Amino acid sequence: MVAISKCTSCPKGYLCPGFGRVDPAICPPGFVCSKDTLKAPTHRCPAGFYCPNGTLTVDPFRNDTFLRPYPCMPGTYCLTGVGFSDPVVGDFTHAQFCTEGFFCESASASPRGNGLCPRGFVCPLGTAVPIPASKGAYAELQGTIQEAKCLPGYYSPTIESIVCMPCPPGTACEDDVCLLLISAVLVRIEVQSR
Repeated sequence: MVAISKCTSCPKGYLCPGFGRVDPAICPPGFVCSKDTLKAPTHRCPAGFYCPNGTLTVDPFRNDTFLRPYPCMPGTYCLTGVGFSDPVVGDFTHAQFCTEGFFCESASASPRGNGLCPRGFVCPLGTAVPIPASKGAYAELQGTIQEAKCLPGYYSPTIESIVCMPCPPGTACEDDVCLLLISAVLVRIEVQSR
């Protein structure tokens, strides 16, 4: 500053690289500047969290400041050094979508998040919570990305099915319902006999 006798120390959340600075530079996204008089950031943002510019603590649970790491959104994951919550595929300064076949709850630190999609559920790209297989479909294996429809002659009357069941003898399956063929035949015989 003009006409001061002593330089001001660079505050937390800022950097002062080089010489002759008039203003400090704000700590860049994805980094933490937790001390005074820094020339470079002290830490990268912790995995599972993103750090906007000016972050001054690595503790995401510190409530006395809003300049702290924030958990990555459900359906995404964050490696160390992430500065932005919006997913941009291939740009690892941004959060990334959870891998197909897996699901990621809030603050996931890995592309595999909280693990494989359970049987009876499907997990497409960016899944936060496993999605139940619908009626008339099934998801037999862990890590299923897309449900499979039941084949003709088979049905699945509930959600979250892991297999389709064969239609019982004397029935036919249309969509997810078994129709009793015998009752239709009996009705015809009764009508013809009148």
